[in-house]
Amino acid sequence: MLAARKLKKATTTPKKTVLYFVFALVRKIKGIYYLNRAEAIEYLIQAYSLKWCNTRWSSGHVRISWETSEGKLSTMRVLAYKTPGSNRIRLKKNELDAFFRI
Repeated sequence: MLAARKLKKATTTPKKTVLYFVFALVRKIKGIYYLNRAEAIEYLIQAYSLKWCNTRWSSGHVRISWETSEGKLSTMRVLAYKTPGSNRIRLKKNELDAFFRI
């Protein structure tokens, strides 16, 4: 879980508070972050203040369902990727972020 991976505490500067998170399993390949399904769930819940989020396999894609803090239910499908040296499928972080920026 993400809470278990918080290795550094929040630091406060005069202008802003910064949180540092260290992801042990996130892969960065050619400047693109790849998250496994569990990391993607934790990232989306924290980054976009979701009540809940889950994933499931759906015809070669991963379907992500969630509920916002306002109570709106939504779903999206993203491509699944396999990174070299890993048996787990991963999701591109920038694809997840692009959907939420719409």
